Amino acid sequence: MESVKAALQKRTHVAARVHVSNLDIVELDLYVICAMIPGTNPQVTAAAIWRSLQDYLKPGSLPLGATIVLKELEYLTRNASGVDYVQSVTMGRYLQPRYGTNLTLPYDFSAARLASLGVEMVDGAKSYTYAFGNGDPD
Repeated sequence: MESVKAALQKRTHVAARVHVSNLDIVELDLYVICAMIPGTNPQVTAAAIWRSLQDYLKPGSLPLGATIVLKELEYLTRNASGVDYVQSVTMGRYLQPRYGTNLTLPYDFSAARLASLGVEMVDGAKSYTYAFGNGDPD
C-alpha cells in the first residue's frame, strides 16, 4: 500500500496529497433451491452454479459500490446446465431471508465476494444438498 502511495505521490503536483485506502470486501453467503432437469448429475450442476456465482461475485467483476441484484443471481443460477427452474435464492450474512430484496453495498469502495454457497437440488421426491466455500464441510 505504501509503495502505491509513493508511486502516485511522485506523479502529483506539489500541493496535491494522495490518499490510498483499502477496498472494502463484503462477503456474501447464498443459499439456492432449484429443480433439476431429470437425468442430470446434481453434483455437477451444483458445482456449475458455484462457479457461475463465484465468477459474478468476485472483486473486479462488478463496479465498486454496485447493488447486488437478486434477480441477476437467480438468472445466473437458472442458466447453469442441468437447472430446470429456480425456486429461491436467499442472500445475506448468516442467511437471513432477503427474498425479493437487493443488497446495496455499504460504501462506494465496496466490492462483493461470494464466501459460501448452499445448493439444494430437487428432483421429484429426492433432494440433494451441497455446500461450497466457507460453508463446505470438507
